[in-house]
Amino acid sequence: GSNALIGDVAEYFKVDVQNEPGDLIAMKSSDGDEYTISDKAYNSYVIGVHSTNPTVTLNQPSGSPVCLTGRVPVKVSGENGVIKIGDYLTSASLKGHSMKADKSCYIIGRALENFEEKGTGMILCMVETGWYNPSDNNNQSGGRFYIKNDNTSVIVNDASIKADSRIFITLRDNAG
Repeated sequence: GSNALIGDVAEYFKVDVQNEPGDLIAMKSSDGDEYTISDKAYNSYVIGVHSTNPTVTLNQPSGSPVCLTGRVPVKVSGENGVIKIGDYLTSASLKGHSMKADKSCYIIGRALENFEEKGTGMILCMVETGWYNPSDNNNQSGGRFYIKNDNTSVIVNDASIKADSRIFITLRDNAG
């Protein structure tokens, strides 16, 4: 039972450079257990946000507390424009900062506060890492698709699908 107004679950990571609360922390590569401050836009290696005061920690305090889920202040940049409550946030090109996600990309979470400036600042974020696919109802189709009997391909019957279209299909059961 916590009486905190905001709370997060954090794990301690050894980060290779000095970092501070609100910084986006990322894996250095997919090859190892090494971490650094994110320094590129749309970084798919971001794992969390340096926590100010974690409510729950998952391992021994050694290194930097990185929020993996929950509410935590995050550094933001106006690089992709105004951020409104509920907007998805991704990593910015400015070291340690996030920005509004404006395309399909890996996200760090959702904004819980507005940020209407052009520079940088700090806002509250609900950390929920994952993939963001913006949808525009004008681009959704009403076509049909089926899986061929040999399970080697999917046939899409939709006049709005073009050669360069991206199609996302979720199967709820075994396709076979």
